[in-house]
Amino acid sequence: MPKNDLEEFKRHIGTSEVIWLSDEDVVGTNPSIDMSIFQALPGHISQQIVKAEFWRVNPNENYVCIDSDSRFIRDFFASDFLSPDGDPYTILHEGKMFLQFCLVNGIRETELYFEQMSQEMRECFNRQGPSYSYNPFPVIWSKKVWSALNRQMQADGSNILDAIVAHPYESSWYGEALLKYGSIPLLPKEPIFKAYLYLEEYEHDKSMVVQV
Repeated sequence: MPKNDLEEFKRHIGTSEVIWLSDEDVVGTNPSIDMSIFQALPGHISQQIVKAEFWRVNPNENYVCIDSDSRFIRDFFASDFLSPDGDPYTILHEGKMFLQFCLVNGIRETELYFEQMSQEMRECFNRQGPSYSYNPFPVIWSKKVWSALNRQMQADGSNILDAIVAHPYESSWYGEALLKYGSIPLLPKEPIFKAYLYLEEYEHDKSMVVQV
């Protein structure tokens, strides 16, 4: 959360089981980012930059990035996120089931948005091939992938803020960087959670539940 809100969160949630960091604590570790520019960004953009820069302050090699409106409905284990060799799985798929649902329900703007986003990101990395989705959240990220992307951006005189402002798809920046630089083994995994973007999808799934 923004630094100004940090104490409020601590009061309501506590500090016994949580290590708190402000947005500024995370993003401020990147000397190439102008904090005044970062703080002026709208929240839906700035939060992507915070997620993408967390690797700098994370003491672990990998981390699970989860949205605050997500809910675990069963126990989870390290094996849900890491291979037996300790390599992180990567959320990577073509989104066909979701796109089919949108097509059947006349939600054309989602299909168009997905193709536009994918084309933009392929062009950024000069990649030809299928359109991939690297979400929904939660996603499993490795600092090795972000570090490789950061090195290339530094060589180009850019940074992750510039990248996300131009193309605000943080999970695609990670996924395409992994395909480009091969920093870790590519171990594709379908989405961990079910994400509902439309009421129609929720109502459809709800109607399919068998009452016991």
